[in-house]
Amino acid sequence: MDDPKPQRKQDSADGVSKREEALAAKKRGNTAFSNKDWKGAIKEFTDAIALDPTDHVFYSNRSGCYAQLGDYETALKDAQKCVETKPDWPKGYSRTGLALYQLRKYEEAKTEYEKGLKISPDNAALKQGLDQATKAIEREANPMAKMFDDSMWGKLHNDPVTREYLKDDAFRTKLEMCKQNPQMMSSLIGSDEKMRAAFGVLIGIGSSFGAPKGDASSEDKESGSASASEPAGKKEAKKNSTSETKEMEVSSDSDSAEEVVLDSDMTDAEKDERKRKAEEKKRLYEEKKKKKEALAEKVKGNQFYKEKKYDKAITHYEKAIELDPKECVYLLNKAAAVSMKKEYQTSIDLCKEALKIGQENSCDFTTKAKAYFRMGNAYKSLDKLDEAVDAYEKSLLESHDRKVKAMLKKTKKILERRAELAYHDDEKSDQAKQRGNTFFKESKWVEAIEEYSEAIKRNPKNHAAFCNRAACYMKLMDWQRGIDDCDAAIKIKPDYIKAYTRKGRTQHFRKEYHKALETYDAGLVHAPDNADLKEDKRRTMIAIEQENSSGNVDPKRAEAAMKDPEIQAILRDQEIMTVLKNAQSNPAAAQEAFKNPEIAKKIQKLVNAGVLQMGKQ
Repeated sequence: MDDPKPQRKQDSADGVSKREEALAAKKRGNTAFSNKDWKGAIKEFTDAIALDPTDHVFYSNRSGCYAQLGDYETALKDAQKCVETKPDWPKGYSRTGLALYQLRKYEEAKTEYEKGLKISPDNAALKQGLDQATKAIEREANPMAKMFDDSMWGKLHNDPVTREYLKDDAFRTKLEMCKQNPQMMSSLIGSDEKMRAAFGVLIGIGSSFGAPKGDASSEDKESGSASASEPAGKKEAKKNSTSETKEMEVSSDSDSAEEVVLDSDMTDAEKDERKRKAEEKKRLYEEKKKKKEALAEKVKGNQFYKEKKYDKAITHYEKAIELDPKECVYLLNKAAAVSMKKEYQTSIDLCKEALKIGQENSCDFTTKAKAYFRMGNAYKSLDKLDEAVDAYEKSLLESHDRKVKAMLKKTKKILERRAELAYHDDEKSDQAKQRGNTFFKESKWVEAIEEYSEAIKRNPKNHAAFCNRAACYMKLMDWQRGIDDCDAAIKIKPDYIKAYTRKGRTQHFRKEYHKALETYDAGLVHAPDNADLKEDKRRTMIAIEQENSSGNVDPKRAEAAMKDPEIQAILRDQEIMTVLKNAQSNPAAAQEAFKNPEIAKKIQKLVNAGVLQMGKQ
């Protein structure tokens, strides 16, 4: 909550104090913040600070904006200034703690949260921040915790052994528990082969860390060989009986031949296990063979896709899907080809199916991101923009990609533009303008600005609302915004004389006499006999003549004029520089040059701007 500040005595020319201006800027900043216009809010809070640098709330609010933009370094500076300005305000410590936490300075963040809690022991935000900082410190201190970062799932998926384990929900649950409490891993690797394998992969030595030394698969490498741990008598019995009991199973491919030796002294269970292992090995070989064939079909499909022969490409992608139904990439390839045929809903359905299969078979994040992106493009083509935005955002959650980010931004802009158009209502615009006029008469400038802004949103061509809002800004001494609104009104309605007079008078008040004259001349093009424009122009010309005749040109006016790009261009003009030099050393040549209307116009502009003084003769 904002603390009340004493009313400042220093009032501006129109009776508005700097404190009131600061609070008005803060209110505009809060509105921009609510609309998630962080940059606009920062500008308003910066203006408020310039008007009243003693208000801690202004620094706190601006810190919050910078944090929303991810600029935590700047957010920290504002938060520290807030605490410095008002050390007994708890929220300042919350702002500081958050910025330090995001900068991974966890110890410092913890200290700030603790300072805040000394002032406000029951503050929920400070308690939550302290808890997060404490947990982060504990994680940093535990080397095992570093294994369970965001790259964990990718590492486990890239290893062929742990990739299969990821299909086990119990295994994934244990990993999630270890991610929350890394100390659990120490107890699990002693009793769980799968967790030992995962540990090996995560520390970089591979899943073999979890394999027992006497792996049964080594038996299969030698046809009919017995385990080295078996008694010698049993080995000999097997050797003598092999010729009587041996049976052979051979697959259709010589590379996958598997000889299954069934010894007479084996139990039925042992024989079944031996057969099961041989069948499993054969199954794995067939699966590998199909994967290879599926990949070949994908390559063929890609070639046809490049040649824009989408039907043929789809045929090969479908063969790949049939051969390897657990690989979601082939579905995405088909989705791309279908989309090129403008069958967008079919493409979306294929992407959804790919995501489902990918989830079941633990596909990598990049593939998921691609599925969502492809789905988003299809939704966009169907003009279902809300669904497209949702798909793009999900894609970015899986994997950051500039192309996806750019498409998301473009789609959101289209939605915003449509929302603006849907919001347009000329009648409601006029009603809002009338409410603004009422507030203006009551000298409630901020409230009037809000109503005029609503009128402009309802009808961006409401030139009168722009001009009226300009008047409010000028009452609050926000001169540039007032001039900008006058320019907007003139752009909409070039013959709207009130905008010219309001703009010109503001420029005259700011002693920008050369600009005021240009504004009046522009208005007189549309209304040559307008009495107000003529009188205002006369007053400005008298002011210029009085300054020049007295020789006391305001140095600030000349300094401000020197920043004007048009004035700078005139001063860089070699012809003008020559004329100015001749005015001192060769007056006759200078007088001749003044006969050139273009040169005379430029020289007069320098005089009007206060850059050049003619003085008394």
